[in-house]
Amino acid sequence: PDPSLHSNGFEETDAPYSDYLGNTCKLWEESIEPITQQNIRLVKLRTGIVLSTKGGALKEFLNPIKMGIAAILGNGKQIISWIHIDDLCNIFIHLLEKNLHDTYNGCAPDIKTNKEMSETIAMVLHRPFIPFPAPGFILKTVMGEMASMLLMSNNCSSQKIINTGFVFQYPELKEALQNIYEK
Repeated sequence: PDPSLHSNGFEETDAPYSDYLGNTCKLWEESIEPITQQNIRLVKLRTGIVLSTKGGALKEFLNPIKMGIAAILGNGKQIISWIHIDDLCNIFIHLLEKNLHDTYNGCAPDIKTNKEMSETIAMVLHRPFIPFPAPGFILKTVMGEMASMLLMSNNCSSQKIINTGFVFQYPELKEALQNIYEK
C-alpha cells in the first residue's frame, strides 16, 4: 500500500518508496548509521518543502503566480509536506535541547495538495488564481526521472515530533505564508 495514503500521513517507520528519491534517502540514512556504534547520538530529520524567501521550492511556486497563473503539476492532487523555516530551525533546537535521537519528519501538520498550496499562495499575495495545468506526461518528457519528485504525493506525519512536546509556531499554511510575505 502507498504510505502517502495513510489518513495520518507517512510515518517514520514506514518503508521508503521504491523510486529514485526513496532509494537515495534510504541509502543516505543507512550510510550514517555506523556513527551509533561509536556511542554518538544520531538524529535523522526528514524535511518537507521549506518555506522561506531565501530560496528553495517556494520561489518555484511563486514565479508563475506573480504572472497571474498557478502551475498545477500533474493532476494537482499530490500531497505536499511543507514547513516554515522558523519551525524547522526550532525543531533542530528542540532535538538538541531534549537530547532526542531517532528519525523524525520535519513537516507541518497542515496537509495541502499541490493545487491547494498554489491557491493559498495566490490568496496571501492577493493575486488571481488562474490554474495552468502542467500534465504529468509533459513533465516526464521534459524532466525524465526528476519529474517523479514533482508528481508524487508526500503526505508526512508530524505526530512523532509533536509527541516529544514540540509546538509549531506556524502549523497552518496560510499563517506561515502570511508571516513570510506580509513582513
